[in-house]
Amino acid sequence: MHSSHSSKLIAVATAVLLAVLVVCASAQDETLDKAKRAFQSKRYAEAATHFRAITEEFPDWSYGFFYLGLSQKNAGQFDQAARSFKRASDLANNENEMFGASLELADTYYRKQDYRNAIKYILEAKRRKSANRYNANRKNMRTIEGISRYHQGQYQQAINIFKPEVDSGNASANVLRTVAKCYQGLNQNSRAVSVIKLAVKKDPNDLAAHLILVKSQLNTSNWSEGVSSAEYALQYHDRNWELHYLKGRAQYKLGRLRAAVSSLRTSLSIRHQDKVSKLLGDVYRDQGEYLKATDAYNTAQRSYTDDPGFYTSFAYAWYMYVPKDTEKYKGKSEESRYFLALNNANDLLEAARKLGGADRSQISTILDGIGNKRDRLAKGEVIVEEYEIFIDPETGKVEKRKIVKNQDQ
Repeated sequence: MHSSHSSKLIAVATAVLLAVLVVCASAQDETLDKAKRAFQSKRYAEAATHFRAITEEFPDWSYGFFYLGLSQKNAGQFDQAARSFKRASDLANNENEMFGASLELADTYYRKQDYRNAIKYILEAKRRKSANRYNANRKNMRTIEGISRYHQGQYQQAINIFKPEVDSGNASANVLRTVAKCYQGLNQNSRAVSVIKLAVKKDPNDLAAHLILVKSQLNTSNWSEGVSSAEYALQYHDRNWELHYLKGRAQYKLGRLRAAVSSLRTSLSIRHQDKVSKLLGDVYRDQGEYLKATDAYNTAQRSYTDDPGFYTSFAYAWYMYVPKDTEKYKGKSEESRYFLALNNANDLLEAARKLGGADRSQISTILDGIGNKRDRLAKGEVIVEEYEIFIDPETGKVEKRKIVKNQDQ
């Protein structure tokens, strides 16, 4: 994210450094020469050591602290760099030096991901009269301010900063991604789609752009477009778990349940994510494969311990399950298998109720069904359902529906 504009700043700083060293070569000639060679060779920690020695010898030389800060910044020593740049600003003899120190402070805080201070110092740099003289730095300044404002949640300000670049067609992929994410933050996903398509067109291998595009399409319920975009992205990134997950999520919304299962299982084979397992459980539940649904929910449970809706869906899968003589229940009677499933459902519903915030009518409906099944089992009746409890995946509403096909078939 930071490499492009930072490399330009380094190039400018190196040129100025060479000029300074020519003028000041008589002062600590050997140490300055070592500092120059280390800085030009990108051995920034070593350069910082030499510049620190120079500032100790010349404590009132602003350029010494400036290049000490620059070396520390590029060595990843951001706190030390900020102190050095502030000292350089205090010692600055003119507007040019003040502008340079402010700009580098902004870049230091930007790299440190302290975006509030990055904005503070970029605004300070822009107020300097020298700012208008350095055309090469204007784009870098916009990048720092725009991306920092995005991270501060100032989405419209960031969009306004980058608008000229986007409209001219000269925006970098980084800028396009940032603007698209700003539109997402403003819930203007259609605009996000329009912008991020430009980034995908610039570089079809841009994974971050692909992910933003698919998410924006899903956020606007454009499920078919989401599937198509995910499939295109997977031509370049077929081992990305999130693309397979997003594709499966869109397929689920389209009612393509078998395809959704395939996409979600592929996602899990690449990397386990609880939200993927949870969605796979929902798909299996809607397919009527309730035992598979309980297995998927079980692997996702650790991330949903505070979610009553998850427990309710998990309980529903156990309630609807018609036990068969599987390896899981080997040696147990059909009656025992039924009771185990119903007890699991009951325990999960109790967990949902204790959390609070659960849909009590939903829980009561399923609990009534559990009680009814238990009573019938106790009387030795064979359970052949005439009705099933249905949970609408969109609204979460519970209702009873007439079963057309025998549940045991």
